[in-house]
Amino acid sequence: MNAPHPAITVLFAFGLLVMWLLPLTAWLLLQGQRDRNAQIWFTGTGVYGVTATLFTLQYTLPTWLAFGVGTTLVVVFYVLMHEALRRELSDEPTPWVPMVALVLGFGASYVYLDHLGQRLTSGFMLSAFTFAALALLNLRQCLRVQKHHRSRACWILAMAFGLALTINVLRGYSVLSTGEGVQLLAFTPLSNFLLISNFLGVIFYSFGYWGFVLEKTQAEKVRQALNAEQATLGQAAAEATAEELKALIHQRDQMLMMNSRFSAVSSLAMFNTAIIHELSQPLQAIQLCLEGLQLKHANASVQERETSIQNALSLNGKLGHTITALRQLVTAQQPVHQPLPVASLLQDVLPIVRTQCEKHGVVFVDTLDHTQGWVRVDRVLLERVLLNMVANGLDAIRSQTSPLNPCLRLESALETTPSQSLWKVTVRDNGPGFSQDMLSMITQPLQTGKENGIGLGLALAHLVVRQWQGQLTVRNLLDEEGGGACVTVSIPMTEVAS
Repeated sequence: MNAPHPAITVLFAFGLLVMWLLPLTAWLLLQGQRDRNAQIWFTGTGVYGVTATLFTLQYTLPTWLAFGVGTTLVVVFYVLMHEALRRELSDEPTPWVPMVALVLGFGASYVYLDHLGQRLTSGFMLSAFTFAALALLNLRQCLRVQKHHRSRACWILAMAFGLALTINVLRGYSVLSTGEGVQLLAFTPLSNFLLISNFLGVIFYSFGYWGFVLEKTQAEKVRQALNAEQATLGQAAAEATAEELKALIHQRDQMLMMNSRFSAVSSLAMFNTAIIHELSQPLQAIQLCLEGLQLKHANASVQERETSIQNALSLNGKLGHTITALRQLVTAQQPVHQPLPVASLLQDVLPIVRTQCEKHGVVFVDTLDHTQGWVRVDRVLLERVLLNMVANGLDAIRSQTSPLNPCLRLESALETTPSQSLWKVTVRDNGPGFSQDMLSMITQPLQTGKENGIGLGLALAHLVVRQWQGQLTVRNLLDEEGGGACVTVSIPMTEVAS
């Protein structure tokens, strides 16, 4: 080392031991837990070790190498640590260009000042305030990481950069007040404080980051355990629901076989057919949803699985509600309905209608009156009635060989008469319209104009609306109205909102 005094040689040897041994120990203790961020961090500690080595050999190396390159490597040390912390918060690509530009710009400026013989004045000033600014940035980044990960070890890292900030502010202040920088080996109270602070900083950033990685790894293990438990519970719930739906679909198939053998218009036959008509497609959709969930559960996130299960359970609840309402309807029991605001009754229907129209290439136009008011209805049955009207309109449009400007309109309005106020919902299509025979029998069961229809949709809708003291009317539109069919549901408004 060629130091001028044996005591300085001992101090250099101790400093090198601290600068290299402590980060290396922390690195070895993290075996199997070192991710890309840890690799960048400990690369920075290695760069700082090289700086310490060059400083130790200052009596045998040229000043541009011992101090110029060594001081520039301190900038690299701060930059790499900042990048390691930044990656804990963001997945954005590393900004290598500004980082390299900062390092090269500082190195060139410092070497130039050393060449001018101003290393102990302007050079000290440049390095002190540059290091102070970088330490402040890293201190801020530590606090952000601590808030994100809730890591106590980040406070130790913050102490390391707080010490670095203090050291370099004192160095800069010394240059401003005395005109010369503080020499680390001057053995004055200030230089001794700076030297001890350097050793403490190495201890803090080595074992502080070691503790942070341990905390982060433990938190990840806990999260994975919770996700695995939630996935197991979700899969069990999905399988139980799938089994129940399979049994329900089996019963539906048996009902289909019975209705294919016996043709009757009794209450029991109408009830069975109504269930088949209203529930077949939703049941198939739920079954496909659950089968898809079973196939992709290994790769799906917990949020996706929970959303799919909740959607299936919600639809299953609606199916049960529909069956109960139909049973009460056909057996002449007191219907279950409640006052509902008309402004909210079409919210769940509109997205479905838009999607179906887009799927079939049909222009959808809605003209809705947002008047405030209340009607006494069953929300689920009303949605089924309206969706059945829309489905009939789309089927009529698609039955044409080459439909011209296919369009479906959904309208709602409030009609006030001297005796009562009515809420009207109308579905218009520009299809071929109803035949005269169908118009006379449209609300009777088992009457249909479709090739594959079972003739229950409008009949059931008529029966449902009557339970609400309402009326369902159908008519063909005149040529000046654009042609096609018009189906209207009229329901009395109520003044009771509770």
